[in-house]
Amino acid sequence: ANNEGMCYVWRLGEGVYEAAQKIQSHGAYVLRCLFSPESKHLATASADHTTNLWLAHEDGLAQACTLTGHERWVWDCAFTNDGQYLATGSSDCTCRLWDVTS
Repeated sequence: ANNEGMCYVWRLGEGVYEAAQKIQSHGAYVLRCLFSPESKHLATASADHTTNLWLAHEDGLAQACTLTGHERWVWDCAFTNDGQYLATGSSDCTCRLWDVTS
């Protein structure tokens, strides 16, 4: 990910790294990219105060939703071990817990 909101998903081969998909995920810095434990979702946290949730499918990733509610940069996120929930942490001194199954 970079400071322009672009997130790159890489295909790893034997000694070869190939960009499988480029995603314009946010309009500001992407601070964290994280796949869920079962690789069904990708979460991208950003300086734009949001976290985007992406759904993996056969052709790549498609945006599922934007999680809003933080008032400052979202610095980090973490999925629960079962991939059912996503926790986000922001510099607004709050953490939020999101149900990613609904």
